[in-house]
Amino acid sequence: MTAPAPTTPLTPAERRITRHVVNGLLARQIADAEALSHHTVRAHLLSLRKKLHCPERCSLAVVTHRLL
Repeated sequence: MTAPAPTTPLTPAERRITRHVVNGLLARQIADAEALSHHTVRAHLLSLRKKLHCPERCSLAVVTHRLL
């Protein structure tokens, strides 16, 4: 049995983004909901993937699975 890799705590902004990811929103939809640019949301998602030890190109479904 393997232990999960430790993760770095999420920032408040990343936590807001994760709520949208878990609810199934795409990056552009998150940007609209949070009044952020699409590029800012993509940067947050990249940071989330790194902190959750997911590859850069993994789908949001994989990120959601790691979050739950």
